[in-house]
Amino acid sequence: MAVAELAPSAPLDHASAPKRRYPLRKIAFFLILFASLGGVACYTGLPEWLSRQDQHAMETRDLKLKNRALEAQAERLEKQRQFARVPDQVIVLQPEQVAKVIKAVDDAIVLVTVFDSRGGRSGLGSGFVIDKSGLIATNFHVIANASKAEVTFHNGKKIAIKGCRAWDDRGDLAILELAEQPETMKVAKLAAEIPDSGAAVIAIGHPKGFQFSNTAGMVSALHETRQLPDPYRDAMSSADDHLWIQTTATITNGNSGGPLLNLEGEVVGINTWVAREANMGFAGSVQHLIALQKKLSPQAIKLADLTGPTEKADTISDSFDSQYKWFIEQLRRAKSDKELNDLIALRHPAREYAPQMLALAKKHPDAPVAWKGLLYTAQMLGSRGCPDECNATLREALALSEKQQRTVRERMPLILSLYECRLSAATDFLKRTVDSSTAEAELRALACYCLGNNLYESSNGDLKKADQAVAYLERVKQDFSGVVIPRLDNLAKIAELRAFEIKHLDIGRVAPDIEGDDADGVEFKLSDYRGKVVVLDFWVDWCPHCQAMYPLERRLVTKYKDKPFVILGVNGDQPGRMKRLIDRKAVTWRNWDDGPGGYIAEEWQVSGYPTLYVLDAKGVIRYKNLRGAELEAAVAELVAEAAGEKSAPTADDKSSWLKRAFGLDGEKSDRKSGK
Repeated sequence: MAVAELAPSAPLDHASAPKRRYPLRKIAFFLILFASLGGVACYTGLPEWLSRQDQHAMETRDLKLKNRALEAQAERLEKQRQFARVPDQVIVLQPEQVAKVIKAVDDAIVLVTVFDSRGGRSGLGSGFVIDKSGLIATNFHVIANASKAEVTFHNGKKIAIKGCRAWDDRGDLAILELAEQPETMKVAKLAAEIPDSGAAVIAIGHPKGFQFSNTAGMVSALHETRQLPDPYRDAMSSADDHLWIQTTATITNGNSGGPLLNLEGEVVGINTWVAREANMGFAGSVQHLIALQKKLSPQAIKLADLTGPTEKADTISDSFDSQYKWFIEQLRRAKSDKELNDLIALRHPAREYAPQMLALAKKHPDAPVAWKGLLYTAQMLGSRGCPDECNATLREALALSEKQQRTVRERMPLILSLYECRLSAATDFLKRTVDSSTAEAELRALACYCLGNNLYESSNGDLKKADQAVAYLERVKQDFSGVVIPRLDNLAKIAELRAFEIKHLDIGRVAPDIEGDDADGVEFKLSDYRGKVVVLDFWVDWCPHCQAMYPLERRLVTKYKDKPFVILGVNGDQPGRMKRLIDRKAVTWRNWDDGPGGYIAEEWQVSGYPTLYVLDAKGVIRYKNLRGAELEAAVAELVAEAAGEKSAPTADDKSSWLKRAFGLDGEKSDRKSGK
């Protein structure tokens, strides 16, 4: 059948083809001929040969597919290896090496369990014995909020912590003393040399509570604090030259305070923190622990005495925050300036809580709460509307802060806390910092910026004092434009914008001119309306607060159509939207078609809608962000003044600086948006 099917001479039409007879002699001849030539073997073996060829092709195809799959798998594994930063060097560590190191230090490693003031377990960390007298090294943050603590050795033996013999809260180190020394306790040897990049290391600790776990890796790099990327450097309180060992040995919560060991079993670092998104761990160099060991106090300080004041400081701070919210709410309900003044003089929470915080810092000058308490005190007294009677407390707190040895990053929050402070103690402190010949450039630049705003907050509408504020803000760009401040690398630009706002957009200033096209494409200027009272409204139709203003604004346009008065709008909507509002008479006043993110709103530093200015007939800004009845009264007063019917009171009489200071002038507004 196979031969017949594959024969090329098979007829196409069996019915019409003539039959041929082949004699047996001829058939025998052909069979003999085929056999002699191998034709029969070749011909009859063709199906088997084709089958082998098909099988070979299938095997080749399968092999290629398997190779491709293996290549893809290898590529995925390589990407995973690179992402996890597991270097080739880690793989060459022999299990025997790791086991030998771990066995040598087993009885020197401890689990640190801490308890709060109520006796409840509040956390855990790692540690290791550094002296036969029973001294334990760990991270300071492990015991930062502990009233008591205990350690557990590998054999399960639990021993209480007697107290703390030395600490460095900035470098995140602490040396604790055991209440007793177990017989099986071993002392971990501290390395004399810093490991090189690429050296094999082993981390031991209790990650996520998995006790006495170990991971192997290598030293990826060595960094001083000053060399860390901005987000990490900003979060550090350690000295700029504090050395960190970056490692691939996996560490996580619970590893804090545990040792990072070399293959000799020596401690080269103290596991401290991780960059989670990058899967990198960091250990403080053992050299800092060796230095701290030389500063041991003669007697152990109870943890409750060391960390208790910090807990109390946090409680005072929380109480202040709660009372300050209540205080602001009472200010919002005040119906007169007298009521506002009385509330500030008598009910500002800084009067009660700042002295408590300062007393706490003074009582514990060597404890971590000393700096924290001074910072909290400055932040309380730097809050808006702090009464003058708090001036002496702030002056004392700032004087004490100047005696503290702190880094630039630690001092920056203190300076920023005085940004809106109206007390003279803040002004004097900022001036000393700006003019200091020893203060770092970053602190001087930041103090110069804060001083400018500080002077403005204290000006109470006095334009001459406001001009002094502008001078310091402009000085930031002139003297400190090259200074880089973490998270404020555009400080010069920020100061420039603030100076423009005070110089041109404040009450009592002549408003800067505006030039642009209206809805019909006709160009016009703000100065074209000099001689008229102008309500300048920055608005967008998607803002419900802007929409709520339409009826009042239409009413004002109608009421004063024959008076020296006009409403001018600056619209930030998408093209065409304002024109449709005008066509259906929802908006009956002239507008500049500024569009989303327009240059007019940008120059006037509009950050929310609606933003309103009321200008008198001379183009002087007299009010900002008035609404409802207050806006109507202001317009009536200024129109009467423009018509010569009566004189208007001064700006201070018309708009309480207290309301402006606390953000109580006007109703809510929507932030700028791309809607």
